[in-house]
Amino acid sequence: MGMMRQAAQRYLQLRRSLGYELEEPGRLLLDFAGHLDALGITRLTIDAVVAWATAPRDATAYWHWLRLSAVRGFAIHLHTLDPGHQVPPADLLPRQYTRPAPYLFSDDEVAALMRAAGRMRHGPAALTYQTLIGLMAVTGLRPGEAYRLDRDHFDPHNSTLTVIRSKYGKSRQLILDPSTVAALQEYGRHRDRHYPHPAEPSLLVSMQRTRLNVISTERSFVRLTRAIGLQPRSDRTRPRLKDLRHTFAVTTLIGWYRSGVDIEARLPVLREGQPLSRQGGAPVSDLAPILQSFFTDRMITQKHASQHTIRSYRDTFCLLLGFAQQATGTPPWRLDVGQLDADLITSFLRWLQTGRRNSPRTRNARLAAIRSLFRYAALRAPDNAAVIQRVLAIEASRTGTTVIAWLTDPESDALLAVPDRSTWTGRRDYALLLVALRTGLRVSEFTQLTRQDLHMGTGAHVRCTGKGRKERCTPLDAQTVAALREWLADHPGRDDDPLFVTRRGTPMSRDAVHARIIPLAGQQEPHPAHDAALSSHAPASRRRRQRRHRLVARAPGHPLHADLHPRRPQAEGTSAGPNHTTGRATRPLPAPRPAPRLPRKPVTTPVLSGSHSTSIPLTSRPARCSG
Repeated sequence: MGMMRQAAQRYLQLRRSLGYELEEPGRLLLDFAGHLDALGITRLTIDAVVAWATAPRDATAYWHWLRLSAVRGFAIHLHTLDPGHQVPPADLLPRQYTRPAPYLFSDDEVAALMRAAGRMRHGPAALTYQTLIGLMAVTGLRPGEAYRLDRDHFDPHNSTLTVIRSKYGKSRQLILDPSTVAALQEYGRHRDRHYPHPAEPSLLVSMQRTRLNVISTERSFVRLTRAIGLQPRSDRTRPRLKDLRHTFAVTTLIGWYRSGVDIEARLPVLREGQPLSRQGGAPVSDLAPILQSFFTDRMITQKHASQHTIRSYRDTFCLLLGFAQQATGTPPWRLDVGQLDADLITSFLRWLQTGRRNSPRTRNARLAAIRSLFRYAALRAPDNAAVIQRVLAIEASRTGTTVIAWLTDPESDALLAVPDRSTWTGRRDYALLLVALRTGLRVSEFTQLTRQDLHMGTGAHVRCTGKGRKERCTPLDAQTVAALREWLADHPGRDDDPLFVTRRGTPMSRDAVHARIIPLAGQQEPHPAHDAALSSHAPASRRRRQRRHRLVARAPGHPLHADLHPRRPQAEGTSAGPNHTTGRATRPLPAPRPAPRLPRKPVTTPVLSGSHSTSIPLTSRPARCSG
């Protein structure tokens, strides 16, 4: 399976978990993703979208626009994760849609269609299509509603038919005529005799023992209309299966007018049948639209959150929805905001630390995402204000202070001597390590650098956008510039190409950098301090320095950073002493800055008492209360 098809499946899974069906758009999107994988395209471009959307030359302009619309949502999703993907404008292709006029069947034409269906070669299929046409003609069902009917939706004792997941996610009940109930019972006996073990519990079964689908049913209906000689009445009026619903509505309204009943009072019954409550099966809850607008409106449009923040929040809610489904037994598309109460959120946070063994920092990051969602939901779900208030009151977990580690000059030189510069990967790793060591960039920062971020002329420097979307410019020394020139000459490309790439030409990820540095660190010459630092008897602060992933931090007092204040743990003193890791003496560290205090001199402030004012001295020591 190609990379684009995997991304499309993850996108469809996310959208469907929010309550969207995406049947036809999902099929078109998977077809588009397979087209890109066949061409070897890994970045979505407008040209590729237009070429695919307009590929059926004999199709209508509306079909071209529909294919483009099916891809636009996926393009927006990819653009939020990687700005390199292009989003086609909504008006790129014209939407020239002409609504077809309904074809109203007469009673004789409906009867002829059912007789033609009974003459189909496959006996069980003939009975299925006879039942489908008759059921739609007397109930006004939509084709998709008839396909989704299950056996337990038909209640012969109460003469009702339950329709779920209808248009706009609504459900309803239809009262059936006794003749319709008898016809469905007769079909059920024949169906169970021919298909005793169907693949799905559908009411209407196809020849493959599965549920009816749109494509095969529409084709069979077209053959039936041609068999009885039905001709289009105009270019816009052709006999379609869905026109049985229009025929039912018109016939029912004409009968009501002739009988003189109150039309306005009966229109809701004609349109919706008997509506069901939410417990009866309305699939979309109040959480789904809030969660979607939180990402599209709040995070992307209003806050302009970075792709890293969006990914972190997305992973948080994927974990939360999965945990909530296991805890409550409710699928994500039926979850309400009120079900995500403080007890469930607390259990979820406890599961992160015990079940997934996440650190307190990761637990607090997940809690921050949940708080942000609930603050956004407070204005859109006021009926759950008490639940939201209790969730927002959940406190963050206390975390420890991470000891900042660095590489010494001998360790840095030993690490730089490992890459084999006679190979392509060796020159890349050497330039990557130099940039990391001499600039102090984060791993996520120098992996996102492009060729245009480098300035190799006078005043060589590199520009990057780091944490908090802060832009900064870092100078480069002569050794780093020479290594980068050698790497760029060996690997030509465009200005917007990544600076450090893999063999496939894609940007290096953080895991890829980690996988390269760890073997390099294991191949370097043994350092006198390594055995002591990696020993199980060494203090934790010394062992931690060798096992931290951030191996590129500069040592205090480095000549390239002489103006930076050296940092140290709070428990470290200021007197000079030997470095237990390297065995050499270190210079004394400056004393910490004293904590701010109130001024020692008295400060007077006027206090109004009636028409007079007095002065009360404020000292640095508060007065002691007695009694």
